[in-house]
Amino acid sequence: ARLNFILGQIYQKLDKRAAATKYYDEVISCHPDYVMEFNARINLASCADAKNTDLAKLEKGLDKMLKDKKNAEYHDQIYYAKGEMYMGVRDLPKAVASFQKSVAVSTNNRAQRAKSSLRLAEIAYEQLENYDMAQTYYDTAMSIITAEYPHYYDIKVRYDILTTLVAYTRVIDRNDSLLTVASMPEQE
Repeated sequence: ARLNFILGQIYQKLDKRAAATKYYDEVISCHPDYVMEFNARINLASCADAKNTDLAKLEKGLDKMLKDKKNAEYHDQIYYAKGEMYMGVRDLPKAVASFQKSVAVSTNNRAQRAKSSLRLAEIAYEQLENYDMAQTYYDTAMSIITAEYPHYYDIKVRYDILTTLVAYTRVIDRNDSLLTVASMPEQE
């Protein structure tokens, strides 16, 4: 099981999702200890892609993990895996919702909260072009990570730029709303 898990990690790192999936399935079929099985299932979901994935089966498995009481403290990791799964099958709205749940339920695991926040901020910035949302999640991440975090200075630069930008866009949004209200008939 351990060797299959390592091979799965290697193929996942090389972005060879189909091969990684094969090895993670092998891990699960070996009936390893619960920690290894849990991580294999999480990584299996993160390897999902549009071509080779039985999405319904993966969703069902992750939902079952969420219902299991022994996983109560790991809901943030499970939701993160669901987000990665949805990203793999190109379902952006479900991915965003899953990452948001991961951030919301992550109370004790600061590393997972930072990871989920950064992933969501990245999606909001690059794919949704929702800079207000991106700044909010970068803000959450910046309150957790330190200068030793990988790519910290790149993240900080983006955060600083977005913080400045969002201050202006919020003023514009507020003023547009005030102008709209001011132009309404008195009865409205």
